[in-house]
Amino acid sequence: MPDTLTSQVRWTDRTFGPRPGTLTLTDDRLSLASAAGEEIFAVPSTEGCHTEWPKWGFDSAFRLRVDGRCYSVTFIAGASSLGTWSSGMKEGAEWKARLIPGFVPSRPRDWIINAFVFAMVTAAVVCGLLLGLILVVNPDSKWYDRLFGGIAMFWAVGSGVIWIVERRKVKRGR
Repeated sequence: MPDTLTSQVRWTDRTFGPRPGTLTLTDDRLSLASAAGEEIFAVPSTEGCHTEWPKWGFDSAFRLRVDGRCYSVTFIAGASSLGTWSSGMKEGAEWKARLIPGFVPSRPRDWIINAFVFAMVTAAVVCGLLLGLILVVNPDSKWYDRLFGGIAMFWAVGSGVIWIVERRKVKRGR
């Protein structure tokens, strides 16, 4: 790994909107400078700040707390497109690997697969619930139609719950 890691970022300390700046990691020292060159902070990266990488950021954004002050940093350029978002995720994963010991970046397309599977499971659950509800509520339904509707609703909710439980087990490494 290189000794110095520098990136053009957008950052905010929650007082104003995102501003351009430069994030630098040199010999385990983390610093942030504004676009004008003014140093915002410079701390030892291991004990001077606490970083938090939210899942919704897909490794392209993180929050850090330095001397009691909270900063949000993103590697995605202001005029974002699919290309800048993808490069921001790659750059963020590189930073995360340097700041968090033992972090192993995931494949870049894992989040797309997870989103697709989530959408398919959600669609199946909603369709099952609607079908079951239609059959149960319809006054002209026979007893076996209502039974089938109840089973469809039970299956839809159960499969959704099972999917969520299994995903949580996978994320926790069980």
